[in-house]
Amino acid sequence: IPHGKVQFVITVGEESGLYGARALDTKHLDAKFGYAVDSNGNVGDIAVAAPTQAIIEIEFIGKSAHAGVNPEDGISAIQVASKAVSLMSLGRIDHETTANIGSFRGGKATNIVCDYVILEAEARSIVDEKMHKQVEKMKQACADAASHYGAQYKFDSEVIYPGYSYDEQSPVVQLATKALAKLGKKGKTFHSGGGSDANIFNGMGIPTVNLAVGYQEIHTTNEYIAVNDLTATSEFIVAIIEEAARS
Repeated sequence: IPHGKVQFVITVGEESGLYGARALDTKHLDAKFGYAVDSNGNVGDIAVAAPTQAIIEIEFIGKSAHAGVNPEDGISAIQVASKAVSLMSLGRIDHETTANIGSFRGGKATNIVCDYVILEAEARSIVDEKMHKQVEKMKQACADAASHYGAQYKFDSEVIYPGYSYDEQSPVVQLATKALAKLGKKGKTFHSGGGSDANIFNGMGIPTVNLAVGYQEIHTTNEYIAVNDLTATSEFIVAIIEEAARS
């Protein structure tokens, strides 16, 4: 088939934190743009935007005491953490922003006022400013709860990957759309709520969008992909390579 220089990057650890893409040495890359093949949706659909994500670790430090003898001398870290979570807006914040508490751990025995709790959380948004604002609101909720009960807290957040956003006229989107048209098909563009290697490549300065491949029931024990969709995805990739050669 007609083609220019094509580079294939096969990464590891995508689900556990995009570790393979993050460790990539870009000196080996000459590509001016790219396509990740890793989104749910119908083959031909293109994720033209995906969120920036921050992971958050929150520790609450209370004071232990005997729960039956002198509970009033203790400060329950579980109670403090619960208060903090109750003050947070979580789930779907708006059409571009989400937040979640993923784990809540603490306590040793029922007769001890718990003095330590650790939470793991995240915030995401297509718009960086919204993501940072959500993180700050979650931090303020922790500060307010800790102050209310006289406890201490530690709040650490880290952006683990940048977001990206393209419109339908962007060259990386236009090329894929033209390739699809050559196959006599038409897809749609959409905003994804998840991260992928495409986020990392964009952060490296390589315009990249994520192509839908027909995954169904993703991140469940029933996840599957139809053989016909695997074939259609392969045809789409070949068409993109041919269109790039023509361009």
